[in-house]
Amino acid sequence: MPYKGHLTQQGWVLPSEAAASALMKQVTRRLPQCRYNGSASDPVDPTRRISGISNPKTYEPDAFGWHGHQIEQLMNVNGERASVSTVLILQRGPVVLALDYVNYTEKAPAQTLRTYNLSVLRRVLAHPA
Repeated sequence: MPYKGHLTQQGWVLPSEAAASALMKQVTRRLPQCRYNGSASDPVDPTRRISGISNPKTYEPDAFGWHGHQIEQLMNVNGERASVSTVLILQRGPVVLALDYVNYTEKAPAQTLRTYNLSVLRRVLAHPA
């Protein structure tokens, strides 16, 4: 499917698996702050209204050993969808990985884009570190 998107990835290797687990516990404590449903005026153009929905959930352990959190986000500008994004914050051993795929396709259903986004991110996770 030829969707328009952008992948961002960041990773950290901590001194131990215990240190990575401690970091993920800090993320877990902050995760409720990622739940959002609201809107605001664009600070540059007050005639534009920006709204967004963000829903965090657990990313169950996969076949590659990654586990952690998944955040689904939907952004609208003046009621028109601007982007659908999927964020993964994951741990495997001493490695913590943050992946974000933002999809700018306008016409496809949001759920189709979420599924596509996750498939892109899972292809990244399938490659050995």
